[in-house]
Amino acid sequence: MVGPYRLSLAFVLSLVVAPACGQAFSSGSGIADAGGDGPSGSGSGSASSSSGAGSSSGSPQGDAESSTCQGAFHCVPGVPVGWSGPVELYDGTITPPPCDSGFSSMPTYDGNDQLTAPAATCGCSCDGATGVQCAAPTLSVYSLMGCAASDLCATHVLGAGQCASIDFSSGCGGGPTLVELALPEGAASGGSCSPQPSKALPPTSWSAAGRACAPASPPAPANCPAQSVCAPRSSSPYLQGLCIMHDGDAACPALGYSVKHVLYAGIDDTRDCTACTCGGVTGSSCTTTLLTFPPGTPGCTATPNTLTAPVTCSTGIPAQQSNALLKMGATGGTCTPGNVQPTGSATPAGPTTFCCLP
Repeated sequence: MVGPYRLSLAFVLSLVVAPACGQAFSSGSGIADAGGDGPSGSGSGSASSSSGAGSSSGSPQGDAESSTCQGAFHCVPGVPVGWSGPVELYDGTITPPPCDSGFSSMPTYDGNDQLTAPAATCGCSCDGATGVQCAAPTLSVYSLMGCAASDLCATHVLGAGQCASIDFSSGCGGGPTLVELALPEGAASGGSCSPQPSKALPPTSWSAAGRACAPASPPAPANCPAQSVCAPRSSSPYLQGLCIMHDGDAACPALGYSVKHVLYAGIDDTRDCTACTCGGVTGSSCTTTLLTFPPGTPGCTATPNTLTAPVTCSTGIPAQQSNALLKMGATGGTCTPGNVQPTGSATPAGPTTFCCLP
């Protein structure tokens, strides 16, 4: 009786232990398959030959394969704190192309580089002179014809625009009935010219354009090494290496993203010109006219005798008390414009730094 009892106990134990051992082997085979590097030996064969065990591990094996970073995706270093990305970057001389497949159709960033900004074109001119003053000339009275210096008997300085009474016999001894007059032009002085500046800013242009596109889906670790993520591959004309980005002009972090590109969002334009100025007035003159009226006529309204300066020696004027009116007016006059120079410059503004994989 002892022999049959022992045989029955061994048979029962074999029924209990065998399925458990088969299930443990199948699960180990599934993990090896998911990694993609498991051997194709008796382990896989045993798992598939186990009753139902191979089928039950099919779903975990499929999930592992879907997280494998390969084909159109590849592993890249993770993004350091303070930076964003990874992104694909175009930095070239043509209009940026659409984002690659696997990246968002809407660009994350559009910018420019290689600014050309010619200096301002500056000019300066001056209007005609204004505000020129005319000094009243000295009227000289001579007792004899010819206006010899020895015959000078009186001088008068008249206020321009004022009707004045002059005794042309005064100082001449009361003898002559006629006197001669000499009248120079009035002296012009002062005045100024209004400056007329001109400025033209030639258009600016960019020789290079840039575009960054983010992955359509956030990169995940997948089966990449530690501190790496799985991201889509870029294609030409985008750079082969993906990039990370940071506002401003920043130094690249030491994490593999070592190739630096800087793109700009705008222009800081301070182009201008130095002030336009005008020199002193030159070439102005004063027209000077003396009107003398017949003796005994009131005011300065009768028909006058007109002397237009310069008069070196006039015809005879009655040596009597007469009214006279001096008229003066400034004419002409120019100013030399100052030399103007361009100042300032147009520089790129709003930088964004891209640090890319080689």
